[in-house]
Amino acid sequence: MARRGAPQSSGISFRQLNRTLKRGDIDPVYLVVGEEVFLRNKAIEGLRGVVCGEDESNLAFHRIDGKLGKMAEFLDAARSLPLFLQATDRPCQLVVIRSFEPGTAAESELLAEYLDSPVSATCLVFEAPTLDSRRASAKLLTNRATKINCQRIESTAEVRRWIENSANARGFSMAPGAIDYLLEMVGLELQQLSQELDKVKLFAADRESMSANDLEKLLGRSRSHSVFELTDALVSRRAVSAVQVLNRLLDDGEEPVRLLAMVSWVVRQLITACDLSSRGCPERELLSQLGGRWNQRRVIAKAAAECDLGQLEELLVRCSESDVAVKTQRGPGSRGVLEGLCRRICAA
Repeated sequence: MARRGAPQSSGISFRQLNRTLKRGDIDPVYLVVGEEVFLRNKAIEGLRGVVCGEDESNLAFHRIDGKLGKMAEFLDAARSLPLFLQATDRPCQLVVIRSFEPGTAAESELLAEYLDSPVSATCLVFEAPTLDSRRASAKLLTNRATKINCQRIESTAEVRRWIENSANARGFSMAPGAIDYLLEMVGLELQQLSQELDKVKLFAADRESMSANDLEKLLGRSRSHSVFELTDALVSRRAVSAVQVLNRLLDDGEEPVRLLAMVSWVVRQLITACDLSSRGCPERELLSQLGGRWNQRRVIAKAAAECDLGQLEELLVRCSESDVAVKTQRGPGSRGVLEGLCRRICAA
């Protein structure tokens, strides 16, 4: 059944949304917002399953690009029902505005009119990674639509629980060591973790619990994983580990030029974090300006706070100067250049 209660601006979690949908409670207007694209997609997928049911014609599902369309177009779609659909007290069509960006004041007035009298047969969803809270349309949706919070999960403990629950939902369990291995391989990105869990599900078949050894046999230690190990060691300033991983990668046939690019990337991240930190940038904003896995960004920020900006900039110059040497020298020559850079970064 559709609900008309006034939503709280603080919003609800993806898990809370699932609980309400299982009860058959569907609100007329939703705001799905947050940096975690996996959760945004799953929220829309859940709404589609409940609203559209087993409709394979897609006539009850409409997706509109929020960057290209206008508010009038969005609301016309919400008010217009396909001929085969009959207006009911329960939403039977889903209209999703992807990558919504708040528009003009006039458009916010149109939105306010719709929110005063939403179409009961339509579930209208506005989706975006972030919204400018100063814009009138953003304020209206935050305060009057049902807000689904899809923020990136930053806590390793929370991601561990998510992995446990996701594995159980797929019909298998994972030993603590297996979860550790998966986190080491993939990091905290839910989309990648979900894809790996799908692979594990095919292998798990009749097993009661998956161990770390099971996952290593299935997923292996990929070269990209070793590259992650190198960047992690550099960011954590563990010189011995960094050189060991570097040499392993070179022995496995990794191109020195690609490894130099990864080393240079670490230096640039440290420079960005050091510069922003010195200017008093709030932590959340600082982390959003960095690249890499979210937990790694925190390590970068912490390491940068202890670095000298001038010294880091000199390191970046050395990385640039090393480019020619790495491209022209083979074997021990390029290896020595890269080892030297790794040690300098860890000592910065």
